[in-house]
Amino acid sequence: MASDKPYDAGVKNLIRYSPKEWLEFLGIAVGRARVESLDTDLSSLNLAADGLLKVGAKKPFGVHIECESGAKGAELPGRLLSYNVFAERATWLPFESVAVVMTKKANSPRLNGVLRKKLPDGTEYLTFRYKVIRLYELPPELFLNAGLSVVPLTLLGNLTGVNKRQTVERMRSRFASESESATQEQELLAATYVLTGARYSREFATQLLKGALRNVFDVQDSDTFQQIKEIGLAMGIEEGLRAGKAEGLQVGKAEGKAEGKAEGERQGKHDTILRIGTKRFGTPSPQIMERITGTVDIAELDALIDRLLEIESWDEFWKP
Repeated sequence: MASDKPYDAGVKNLIRYSPKEWLEFLGIAVGRARVESLDTDLSSLNLAADGLLKVGAKKPFGVHIECESGAKGAELPGRLLSYNVFAERATWLPFESVAVVMTKKANSPRLNGVLRKKLPDGTEYLTFRYKVIRLYELPPELFLNAGLSVVPLTLLGNLTGVNKRQTVERMRSRFASESESATQEQELLAATYVLTGARYSREFATQLLKGALRNVFDVQDSDTFQQIKEIGLAMGIEEGLRAGKAEGLQVGKAEGKAEGKAEGERQGKHDTILRIGTKRFGTPSPQIMERITGTVDIAELDALIDRLLEIESWDEFWKP
């Protein structure tokens, strides 16, 4: 896909699940202070933070967490600066900014912790400092011993010489023993599946997590899981509808299967757009619904799904 937002969105869900666990993992000391997610609306500035948190210490401060899994690491320092300035302006809190680099392809020499701005004559007029965490450099033990909401990131760590199946079993064991409910356990496993796709092929992720995931896709009553599943659908976790086009599969002809899968995939993506969009923005107008269902190009549908994660209303959906 053109965008890596679905993986970043998976991290965003985990940050909201337990903000304090994430700050502890990132090495930001908060002690007993309360940590909460901020709902500050920066959408009017075309900004959508992965994590915007408030630490209610004696002297409160904010933390901005921004994740990158694609090839735009070089742009990240500038984005961090923009978020930092506008978040402080909106909340009147000083902010610490953290760049979470999820994959090697997202890394860049520019991600060195300091962004310096200079005038044409070389005069430096601004120095912005931020923290950089490269997940792929961290040992799995660091994830496995962190808070439960951080454990799904384990397979994005440095797994050189590590038995991956044993690692998955340790993850599953923590989910099973510490989750507050079976639904929560399944949601954490589903998040693991989605995020593992940032680094590995979907086929490899499926094979690696096969045992742990055997019951995950039976969940029907979890809104959080449905969102994860829908984002996963956009990434290719499910190729179209599971049944495809019934007649194509039943006939068994190659062309019938291909057409059935393509039609099922299109229909699945239409359903994904309408379901996620309705949850976020309410019921779309008949005109928008007609335009969505009339779109048949898979790449265009993928782009529309990505766009759903970056906008705040149906009115913005078709804007360039």
